[in-house]
Amino acid sequence: MVGFVGTFAVRSGRVGSAVSSRSAKVSLRRQVVRAMAESKAAEENKSKLEIEEVEPQKVSSTPEYGSQELVSADLVEKLQSKFDESLTQIKNIDVEELGETATGSSKTLLNNFLSGDWLQRGETYGFLQLGLALMLLRPQGGLDGLVTFMFGPVLLLGGAFVCVKSVLDLGLGQLSIWPKPTPDSVLRTEGIYAQVRHPIYSGVLLSTIGYAVATGSPARMALTGALAYFFMRKIQIEEEFLEEKYGDDYTDYQENVPFKLFPKVF
Repeated sequence: MVGFVGTFAVRSGRVGSAVSSRSAKVSLRRQVVRAMAESKAAEENKSKLEIEEVEPQKVSSTPEYGSQELVSADLVEKLQSKFDESLTQIKNIDVEELGETATGSSKTLLNNFLSGDWLQRGETYGFLQLGLALMLLRPQGGLDGLVTFMFGPVLLLGGAFVCVKSVLDLGLGQLSIWPKPTPDSVLRTEGIYAQVRHPIYSGVLLSTIGYAVATGSPARMALTGALAYFFMRKIQIEEEFLEEKYGDDYTDYQENVPFKLFPKVF
């Protein structure tokens, strides 16, 4: 009997301990849940406080938008003032005076371009400058494309310049396609005629060579060769007429200017 009571007491103690342990665990869980709920509630209250603090800032930012609008309006007003000022300056331009100035400047540039002794003004550097500029503008390509793009236009424009210069030095009143000089013609030995005796033909040949090179046409190059042969034959006949008209003066001119078409070449 005593043993049974002792055994029951031991078992009851164990059960009591287990019940107490379970109660402690349940209590601990409740405390943890309560703490988590309080923490969550605190975070929500903190968020509400932050939102309430931000709202006054939104209200206070309204004047800033107003100041930006004032700055934009001031900028627009300044731009409008500048535009009106520029428009007034344009309206005050004297078109006739501007045209006279442009015409005078063009004549001055042309006179500067044509003045001086032919081939004694450093033309080599001028043509090299033009050639380098054309090289910068040329399209991509090989050596053939470079030669075509560079030398073709240079020769074409150079020939045109020689023709214009020759006609101006000769005088329009003496210009004729016939080998025989005009009745009122005068022997010209100055200007470009101090370098070659038939510079108009030189300019024509340079232009035709340049055009043939620029277009890459073998047929045009062949025709240029035929034209050169024709000019040489025509020069022989033309100089017979010139010797007949001017006599010793033309003979002296031939001795002083031995080149017919190209200086130091032919």
